[in-house]
Amino acid sequence: MRWLMLKRKPKVDSMNAGGRTEEGIGALLSIAEIHEREIGSLGDKIASISETVAQVSENGRATDERLNALINIVERQISEGRNGKS
Repeated sequence: MRWLMLKRKPKVDSMNAGGRTEEGIGALLSIAEIHEREIGSLGDKIASISETVAQVSENGRATDERLNALINIVERQISEGRNGKS
């Protein structure tokens, strides 16, 4: 008789199951909202980093131009045979 009691599965109360389903859906919606905010925050951070990279790139171009101008002056001085002497 005892094995028969162990073998029986309790019936699930449909009201209880429905409540748990609603709680689960509510929890999933909360998680989705948190993820949405986090994704938005990441998007803002990516935009900020992109602006910084663009500025660094522009600064690098300006430095390259100045360095090229200096190299041209030095090469001209050397090629004219002055070797930096006036």
